[in-house]
Amino acid sequence: MSRKKILMIPGPSETYPEALAVMAEPTKAHYGSEWGEIYRETCNNLKKLFNTNGDAFIITGSGTSAMEMCVAGIVEPGDRILNLTNGFFGERFEEIIISYGGKPITISEDYGKPLSPSLVREALEKEGKVKAVCMVYNETSTGVLNPLKEIAAIMREFEVPLIVDAVSALGGIEVDMDAWGLSLAFASSPKALGAPPVLGLVAISPEAWGIMEKRKKPIQGFYLNPMVWRRYAEKWGSWGHPYPTSTSTALILGLKKALEIALKEGLENRYRRHETAARAMRSGLRAMGLRLVAEDAFASPTVTSFWIPEGIDDIRLRKSMDKRHGILVGGGLGRLQGKIIRIGHMGLTANAEYILPTLEAIEDALRLQGYKVEESGVSVAKEVFQRSL
Repeated sequence: MSRKKILMIPGPSETYPEALAVMAEPTKAHYGSEWGEIYRETCNNLKKLFNTNGDAFIITGSGTSAMEMCVAGIVEPGDRILNLTNGFFGERFEEIIISYGGKPITISEDYGKPLSPSLVREALEKEGKVKAVCMVYNETSTGVLNPLKEIAAIMREFEVPLIVDAVSALGGIEVDMDAWGLSLAFASSPKALGAPPVLGLVAISPEAWGIMEKRKKPIQGFYLNPMVWRRYAEKWGSWGHPYPTSTSTALILGLKKALEIALKEGLENRYRRHETAARAMRSGLRAMGLRLVAEDAFASPTVTSFWIPEGIDDIRLRKSMDKRHGILVGGGLGRLQGKIIRIGHMGLTANAEYILPTLEAIEDALRLQGYKVEESGVSVAKEVFQRSL
């Protein structure tokens, strides 16, 4: 019997055992008063993670489906959309904007560098009126945490709606949708929440609903149309079916349990735990002589990436970690394919129990290819965890 693989990739992350347990219960109907109450409670807890009094929806689909739902609601053909990008998923935003007929105005930073609030301000002053701004909060492709709070303040000043990808942030990094003035935000269940894949999580502000209501043309499509979801929530919610189609009750029960775990831990405690885990991971990698993609000042608490040393084969390194240690890490995406390794430390895995074996596996895999490790990354990381107690 093969041993269980440990998911240290940037998603899906390890699912909480308690969430897996509730998914093994007998199948529930996706409608009715009992189920309707379960769904409402789950959405209310989700809103606590987003920090919003607006609306939240749970769609059976990936984080990309949630991204598309947000773009679909706002973007009309010909709309000028300012898209901020410094990684693979910022570029995906642009593709989806174009697919809905939008005209993206792209503000780019190099992969591994954070978005610049000053450049955003300059772009808004130069370009004049734009329909909305899109940005990734935590760029999963590089491990860079972008200055969302600062950029959101600029959006409020210019009165421009902001659509935010919080996919690898929600549950591991603070998101304060109402206080920061985010118009739409979305995430995905199997990242820092430690919930089962794959559910799209969408939060919508009253301001965003107002924009959709004033559209010149109706929103394209049905399933990823926010107005359809609102209509069915209002029309069918009273009898426990507040969505337009059937849904996965097992996945939602798993999400419900994961949200309860997060809230019981306390969000501030949870965010500190992720910051400590990230600091330990970065310290351990540096001790080995590895060069990190993101500098500490803007490094993600949930994803860490390092440049693959010269002479080291990316695929061989990851295969070695898998075969010899049962630990999976991620490779680079897009223009960074074959150049970096990405490690997820989110939800369940943001602690020493997972960080230390991962560092040990990286050391072993590097040595097998002749890389000389400067210092034990495990020992250095242990010190970080001990200091945090």
